[in-house]
Amino acid sequence: MVIIKGVDEFVWVFIAAIIVLIIVALVGLYMGGGGIGPVAPVSNYTLLGNFSLGRVGFTGSSPIRTENIGSFIAGEPQVESIKSVTELGIATSLIGIERREYTLGIQEEILPAVREVKISFDVDETNLYGNLVIKWNGKAVFNRKASVGHYSLTLEKDIVKTANSLEVYAEGPGLLFWASSIYNLKDFRVNQVSGLAKLYPFSLSSGELQTLDKGEISFELGKRDPGKLLIKVNGITVYFKEPSLVEKISFTYADVPFLKAGNNLVVFSTETGSFNIMDAELSIYSLTNIQVRKRSFDMDSDMLEEFGIGILEIRVGKIVKEGDFQVSINREDLAAPVMEEGMNRIIFGKNLLQEGRNDIEFSGTGAFDIPEVRIGFEK
Repeated sequence: MVIIKGVDEFVWVFIAAIIVLIIVALVGLYMGGGGIGPVAPVSNYTLLGNFSLGRVGFTGSSPIRTENIGSFIAGEPQVESIKSVTELGIATSLIGIERREYTLGIQEEILPAVREVKISFDVDETNLYGNLVIKWNGKAVFNRKASVGHYSLTLEKDIVKTANSLEVYAEGPGLLFWASSIYNLKDFRVNQVSGLAKLYPFSLSSGELQTLDKGEISFELGKRDPGKLLIKVNGITVYFKEPSLVEKISFTYADVPFLKAGNNLVVFSTETGSFNIMDAELSIYSLTNIQVRKRSFDMDSDMLEEFGIGILEIRVGKIVKEGDFQVSINREDLAAPVMEEGMNRIIFGKNLLQEGRNDIEFSGTGAFDIPEVRIGFEK
């Protein structure tokens, strides 16, 4: 019995010693010291450079053009001039016909809103030898003798197109073959009449769209009714409130993602009442002053020998304008991804590097605020 007891005590002492050793080893690992247990692996990453860039890409903005929208009353039928001729003289004889021909365009974006077209003129002088003829898209809309006085014609919208032909001439004098039919017209006008909203088309080239900073609508307010003014660009609301006496409304591509190269449309409308909009203008601002950032880092022969894969990490704090981002090392372009706010990683190879100084260049067709860049390599 005594022998068995001694063996039991020895076993318990041995177990306790093992437990103490394990605890000591674990504490040593936790505290970062040596001792029993595995050692934390040594990093294979070598940092070559860590720096800030600031703004990369476009850093400035200036107006490239300002378009005159004009003065109008939003909330009332819109009357727009298509053609205006101060004086129009025509004559027809056996020798020939003095025919006036015009091509009149209505923009595709406006055509659906056109209710009618009005033609008005004054006959200042005539001998009434023949009929005065006015044709719209080949169809006679006026064909009779017209005495001195004022005339007004209304053309229904179903005969109005984006491209329209207008002809004005006089028929021959008939039996009075030796004479000429003469009409002298003044204040000849062709107006399109559309709905209560003012529509203003404007165009952007592909280059203007790529460098667009913003569009700015400005106007002064005259007589007004209670209510709110609504302004939309390509169907997107950019303004909806009671206007002040002087207004400037800006919109960007982020506000109106449907902006496109080609034709775009601004619409002024009201829920109730009307607003006298005076001297309205549209200014297009373009980003300017492209900022290219350059940095450098050094490589020695040992680094080149150990080089396995290059890692370029770019932290984007803010994307001011979407666009392409370009990076080059020693004038060789890297395959940069579409940049996002946050950390972006680019992998590159040893073939771009050289012993000594290596130049890295950052540029872009957008505008990017970059607070941090890290470049290094893994062995």
